[in-house]
Amino acid sequence: MAHFAICALIHEAALNANEDPDRLSFLHAVRVVRRKMAAAIALSPTEPDNLP
Repeated sequence: MAHFAICALIHEAALNANEDPDRLSFLHAVRVVRRKMAAAIALSPTEPDNLP
């Protein structure tokens, strides 16, 4: 499922940039998702005090 989700993100990014999806790197996309996941996890939905 993670592979499918990352491929969907690559496809969406390629459409937004008017680029061929085959030219985008899967490994780079994985690294971007991992970096962004750390930031998303920092905000806990169960603790409203963490919201900006």
